[in-house]
Amino acid sequence: MIGRLMRAGAALATLAAAGSLAASAAAAPAPAGSTFGFGQLPMPANSIAAAGSGYGLNEPARSALSDDGRYLVFVSTANALSREADPDAVNVFRKDLRTGRVALASRADGPRGRGMRGAADGVAVSADGGRVLFSTADRLDPADADDEPDLYLRDLAAGRTTLVTPGSDAPVHDAAISADGAYVAFVTRAGLVPGDAGTESDVYRARVADGAVELVSRIPAAPTAGNGESWEVDLSGDGRWVAFSSRATDLVAGFVDGNGAFGADVYARDMEAGDTYLI
Repeated sequence: MIGRLMRAGAALATLAAAGSLAASAAAAPAPAGSTFGFGQLPMPANSIAAAGSGYGLNEPARSALSDDGRYLVFVSTANALSREADPDAVNVFRKDLRTGRVALASRADGPRGRGMRGAADGVAVSADGGRVLFSTADRLDPADADDEPDLYLRDLAAGRTTLVTPGSDAPVHDAAISADGAYVAFVTRAGLVPGDAGTESDVYRARVADGAVELVSRIPAAPTAGNGESWEVDLSGDGRWVAFSSRATDLVAGFVDGNGAFGADVYARDMEAGDTYLI
């Protein structure tokens, strides 16, 4: 009996504290850009519920920060972050942590391009936070002729959305972007060059300005794909170097595989000099 009374007293004290916190929260408007957690308490003025942010395609989704930490790019199922977003989609947003402004990035070309339908994933952002890269199966561009995930690059200042992988008829993933947004590296099973039969996942680098695509996970003597799958890409700030993992054993001359059939190695390719290094 005494134990039940003690627990009841503790519960009443907790409710009283919650009531005090609620009153305090309701009385004090949140400054622009504030981020805070809440349960069943009233939210401060000027705040927006975040819903399921940071989680998409049934698994945790990575976020991305600009180099100076001002802009945060993330996926969210929230339907109150933008009136222009499809409320049933897993959208991509960019938040200005200085001003609190949230912008919809996953949308078709144009300043008021339609919001994406379906789900987005694999976000990345340029160094200044101005260009947002994401993957979606939604056809945001007429040149996207299939229902497989493709890469899109949104320039928020210009209001432009570019299809980075128009020639891919297989899923595109593991994407990275150079600091200035000029280059994008990605992984796909699609054979985007004559030397890639499309039997394994390979790494490519695309130049956004003209859509030129180069095979990264290639053998030394010719633009022919290696003899094993490659994945997990990253780009140097200037887009010149591409790092990736691979099970291929013919990417570097004289390489002797000691990892076995399911082992992998890390490589870096200098796209300007045309040399691949075993890391």
